Amino acid sequence: MRVSGPGLKAVAVILAVLVVAGFGGFAYEYYANTSSGTPHQKGTLADATPRIGVVNTYGGEQAPVLAAMKVQSTLNISGYTFYLGTLGGMSIVDVRSGMQSYSAELATYIMDTRFNVTANILCGEAGSANVNVHVGDVVVSAFVVDKQNVHYYGTTPANTSSDYQGPYYQGPYDFELVAQPTSFYNSSYIAGYDEAPPTPQNAAEYNNPSFPYVNSTNNVMLTYLPASQGLDEIAAGAAVSLSQTPLSYVTGNSSATGTESSKVMVGVSGESNVWTEPLAWNAAQNALYQTDSEANEGMGFAFANAQAGVPWIVVRGISDSPWDPNTYQGVWANVAAANVTMYVVSHFSTKDLHRTATMNTLSADSNAAIHGYIVAQSVYYTINNATEVQYVAQNGQLVTVTNPNGNEYDYP
Repeated sequence: MRVSGPGLKAVAVILAVLVVAGFGGFAYEYYANTSSGTPHQKGTLADATPRIGVVNTYGGEQAPVLAAMKVQSTLNISGYTFYLGTLGGMSIVDVRSGMQSYSAELATYIMDTRFNVTANILCGEAGSANVNVHVGDVVVSAFVVDKQNVHYYGTTPANTSSDYQGPYYQGPYDFELVAQPTSFYNSSYIAGYDEAPPTPQNAAEYNNPSFPYVNSTNNVMLTYLPASQGLDEIAAGAAVSLSQTPLSYVTGNSSATGTESSKVMVGVSGESNVWTEPLAWNAAQNALYQTDSEANEGMGFAFANAQAGVPWIVVRGISDSPWDPNTYQGVWANVAAANVTMYVVSHFSTKDLHRTATMNTLSADSNAAIHGYIVAQSVYYTINNATEVQYVAQNGQLVTVTNPNGNEYDYP
């Protein structure tokens, strides 16, 4: 689900991009398997029937899926209602997770560990982060990145020769996956390893500067997560399931006439709780993260599946765009996402299911394919001071503060 609103930051010029990730199609795919090592431990299965999972984050996303589904039973686990039945002749389980990444991650992990899920689909709406993606289009993920993990490096006042933004850690990597033999990820995308954790035997000495730290190959540091190549291949053909989108929906101009053919793009899904309208700030964000859609839950969903070893894909119908700031079509976008999801379910195949996506999986007009990388190492910038702050005080009054920073953020 995506929530839009005016951006609060102003960024002037992107001066340089140092590329981290521009992989070709020759990466080694990690295959989830249970033939070696310790398989992912499921809880007591609530239902043993092999099913495709579908996760929606709020009611508007779930409604078109439930309307098309033949529900046979429901189960409540930890407050989440799981609907079991069929869709397009295939057995599925559907859940409304709630909005935000942590809600989606928890519901997905419960689904992956309590049901016999063979693949998982996050289905809902998002905003466009690509000028080639319009309202009514659908972006399906080859990769998911977490755009909230930004580290700003530099000095005050801003110095364009040294100030830059990059992934949260200098690695560069953004998060850690405690990998096991069945985890679903790609070894070629590993950016590093974290040290082995303490044990009861060495905990007393662990924080000693002279402690001989050893990196653990189980503690994998990653910058993004790849989706299932097989699911991407199916979804790429789903444009036949989409309707023509009225130009009035695309542009937000109620007097516009005619329609536009809606398309499916295989791209990069970005997670961020900040949605920005100014195109200059969009340019800054996309210089660091080359995304095509933006919403709030994809990373939590992808992370839970990667940990559990379940192939996954994110399906996002586009509801709004900073290039057409006067439009928002949530219902239309949710129906489009549901139609692509139903296409993937009804055409489901195990071919390439456990292969992970590569750069070659991306559509040619996706931002990452155009620019040749997914996440940059450094993006140089200048930034302006905040000039005014408005907030609601405890007594309910609107307070305005001019020149809010003053000398507060100057070095002594």
